[in-house]
Amino acid sequence: DDGPHSEAAASPDACANTLRTYCSDDGGLAATRATLETHSVDDWSDATLAERYTAQFLLYRGDYAWIGYDWNGCRVGAYPYPSQWREDFGTPDGWCAEVADGVFQRN
Repeated sequence: DDGPHSEAAASPDACANTLRTYCSDDGGLAATRATLETHSVDDWSDATLAERYTAQFLLYRGDYAWIGYDWNGCRVGAYPYPSQWREDFGTPDGWCAEVADGVFQRN
């Protein structure tokens, strides 16, 4: 599964609707398949988008998950490394859940 992508970041409602498919008592899609969160160099270069995509990834990821880049061809000389990727957020305790309308949390 390639997780929620840019359409999920288009608006708070779109993001919430997408996360509802991943955040459930049984772990949703992430509980049954590996997850890959990829975006373009332009997306990861934007600090706001990098933070949103990393937060989404941390909310819904399962035991087997990767975050990084999709295919950008041979035109890219350097790939940005968002600061969030240097953080150790620890091992999650349970699955993500919607704790209020459009608000998701994972411990």
